[in-house]
Amino acid sequence: MTDSVPSANGGLSEASEVAALRTELANADGTRLARYTTRARTAARLLAALVVSTGVVALLVGLAAWRHTPAGIVAVTLLCLPAIVAPLYVASRAGSVALAAGHPREMAVQIQDLARGLRDSVELRQLARLMSRRRSGQPVQRGKLRGALSLARVASTVIGQAQPDPKRHPLLLPFTPERLRHTWAAVIISLWAWLIAGLVFLVSIPELAISFF
Repeated sequence: MTDSVPSANGGLSEASEVAALRTELANADGTRLARYTTRARTAARLLAALVVSTGVVALLVGLAAWRHTPAGIVAVTLLCLPAIVAPLYVASRAGSVALAAGHPREMAVQIQDLARGLRDSVELRQLARLMSRRRSGQPVQRGKLRGALSLARVASTVIGQAQPDPKRHPLLLPFTPERLRHTWAAVIISLWAWLIAGLVFLVSIPELAISFF
């Protein structure tokens, strides 16, 4: 029986880990994923609130400082708007994640339905290994954040391979690779926009002070 013979690269162990992952998905009640999504939603909304606040303050101060210079008004507006628009997009994506986190039981049912169509793949085996290490308390990667990001990336790839149906798996759609790529792009843009808005604020403060004298 060749199926029971361990391969040179640990094929039997990988197969058992995949089987354990399938069993865990079949028995999941959604509470674990709900916790993860709640944390992601909280972090995204906190980031969005901080960046939007900075963008609005920088815009108001900048417009006040350069109110007599049309070119300055245009420059301040163009530099500060990304710090307002991009985080709002992130917040809207966080809303989709919040919807999933708020319905853990329904999400578990959709995961179980999606798991029936999972096919063996490199990413599925990698996800199984990462989940197995987490269950056993072994470190996934250096640092909890890097480990969580790695796990999220692999899980998203597996979800994308399973091709969730918009009607049958609406709560899982925010976790597909395409949507996560757009969300991460908006997060990166938000961070750069945050820095630029902060610089606009710092540059505008002296100009605003001078304008009153």
